[in-house]
Amino acid sequence: MRETVLLFNFKDKQKLLNVELVLFPLKVRIKKVDKKDYLQPVGLFAGSKDVEAVDNLYDGDELEKEMMIFCNLPEQKLNLLLSGLRNSKAGPIPYKAVLTSVNQHWNALRCFEELKAEHAAITKKELTEF
Repeated sequence: MRETVLLFNFKDKQKLLNVELVLFPLKVRIKKVDKKDYLQPVGLFAGSKDVEAVDNLYDGDELEKEMMIFCNLPEQKLNLLLSGLRNSKAGPIPYKAVLTSVNQHWNALRCFEELKAEHAAITKKELTEF
């Protein structure tokens, strides 16, 4: 499987361009996932052989925010990518995940809900620590 970043719901063209400017020098493949494909297991877009496509197309609401899933990136490249995103003009992208043997079977909607819950828990914890 190739080093890939899956992008979901990147509607702002300038934000997308700023993300692409970080990814291109790292020679990471970019896959923009269409809303109609949100029911597919995310591992499918990364080329995982362990997941199977589903027949249904998604016709619901768009995700609330942008989401990124990092697939098959070595730790050093992932760190460079995350640092580049922080220093770019892309702005905050709080919903990010690394593809795992577990979440590769989830669809985009489930991934987003999991990330949203994690983000809320982290934000709540940070607020209570101060």
